[in-house]
Amino acid sequence: YIKFLNLISNLLLIYLLYELSKQINEEKIKSLFFVFISSIVLFINLDNVYSFRDIPITLFLISVLGFLNTKKFLYLWIISFLSIFSLFWSLDKGFYLNLTLLVFLIFIFSINKKVFFKNILLILFFWFVGVLFVGLNDFLSFVNNTKEIFATHEYFNGLIHPQPFSKDPNSARATKSLILIIINLIISALVFFSKEKYFTNNTKFFFIFFAIINFLTYKSALSRSDGGHIQVASYYTI
Repeated sequence: YIKFLNLISNLLLIYLLYELSKQINEEKIKSLFFVFISSIVLFINLDNVYSFRDIPITLFLISVLGFLNTKKFLYLWIISFLSIFSLFWSLDKGFYLNLTLLVFLIFIFSINKKVFFKNILLILFFWFVGVLFVGLNDFLSFVNNTKEIFATHEYFNGLIHPQPFSKDPNSARATKSLILIIINLIISALVFFSKEKYFTNNTKFFFIFFAIINFLTYKSALSRSDGGHIQVASYYTI
């Protein structure tokens, strides 16, 4: 079952990269970019990375990219649905998604206030449906449990993050991940602020949301810094 979900996760990520490659202005680079980056995804997964918890994040990024370039209302429905669904799927990933969603809403507000309020109403609608689906008492228990987890998780389940460039266990993997996060942030900033149009339409805004997700997701490796958690938290960054 987990392997099947990992397969779905990988296919969704490759689809995201395909949609991103379609936005590249240079025709000669489009196919090369897609083949190269998809090969990296497949190579990483030879190491049996459990990426299934990232499915809502991948769907969120697909929807953000789709909305930026088409303005189709369907993508706002998907994004709004993921705001509640992602928390039930994976609490920490859902938290990162909703933090990024706040930035997305600020972006929407700045370009179209009417669409912003529609998106807010959709989010409230799906949260209302979510409460009805699980029941008010169970939902309140879920909220209280979530608060307890965020308050106590690092005390009873945490491991100290290895110091970069040291002989600590998993230091090499952690150092690589931190360097790649910085590189991702730099590349995203360069694409966003560059006067050159490397991508069509509004794709450059996508890199901002992608960089935020990369940055936030690494929090999982800071909470419990064993090799497995660092590996999973670095998946998008790589």
